[in-house]
Amino acid sequence: MTQSDDEKTAWLSAAADVLDSIRANRPRVHCITNEVAVTYSANALLAAGAVPSMTWQASEVADFVASASALVINLGTLDPGRLEGMHRAIQAAGSKGIPFVLDPVFVERSLTRLHSAASLIELGPDIIRGNAAEFKALAERCGSTAAFSTAVH
Repeated sequence: MTQSDDEKTAWLSAAADVLDSIRANRPRVHCITNEVAVTYSANALLAAGAVPSMTWQASEVADFVASASALVINLGTLDPGRLEGMHRAIQAAGSKGIPFVLDPVFVERSLTRLHSAASLIELGPDIIRGNAAEFKALAERCGSTAAFSTAVH
């Protein structure tokens, strides 16, 4: 299915409105992401007009998340310390009503990742961002149905 010019214009207008809102409100987004993506994520948020913070240390992450507008959890670099920080960050977000996004990177490749993602899903992410293989693995592990969309050309 091909998008009409009116549909493309509507999408562009909606995207511009979101970007205007980000620039006007300068939300702080706390990210626990993989080591490779930290700089990219921070720069993308800065370019959009948001304010990034990136710590994952369990001893301080709750303080950072408490004043954030959103939390992004990415399983790209997974170790016990980072996983503990993720759980504390999500608990802090939940106690303040701060939405969180879970990116279950490569859960289909490792049982440790899959089990970790399942434990984080139990904490109620507002959005799960993944690809088809990740959603399939999660659906099989969690006993649910996965639905996803792709770009329309």
